[in-house]
Amino acid sequence: MPAMLRELFPTFTDEQVIAWVENVLQSGRRPEIVMASLRAELADLNSCLDNWVMEGDVELAAERVFVRRTLLNGWRRRTAAPYDTSQPNANFHMMLYGAKPEGLPQLPARVSFGHISNLALLHMDLEEIPTSFLLAFSRLRVLDLGDNHLTRLPQPLLQMQQLGSLV
Repeated sequence: MPAMLRELFPTFTDEQVIAWVENVLQSGRRPEIVMASLRAELADLNSCLDNWVMEGDVELAAERVFVRRTLLNGWRRRTAAPYDTSQPNANFHMMLYGAKPEGLPQLPARVSFGHISNLALLHMDLEEIPTSFLLAFSRLRVLDLGDNHLTRLPQPLLQMQQLGSLV
């Protein structure tokens, strides 16, 4: 089981694998079923992002590949600093700064970035944010949209009950 879990979350330590399994068991679920669901979610995310990268012009490819990599690393909990997975509400932060992908991808409904509490989409010249993109970040406490070209607040913000700071 540790090897299968590390396929999803490559930076998990042995202690983090044990903590993850214990958290799943305590929630009344079976780890192998949760892992199968997560594998399907990751496959959906990969497919969606691959298609989104290919939809863009050649000039956008590098920008979209950067956004794709950042989103996948965020989903897979790849971080620069270690964290404690025994804390179910760990504060994960994701930042995209200065990328100009000409919009963000629509994300499949089953894809969740619920572990991310702080999201910064800075200096991206965004004019809008797809509803499905924001809904994937259901537990945001901080959303920083600085230096974009949004003319209205995205509707999904009204559904984010934990959102305490919008910059």
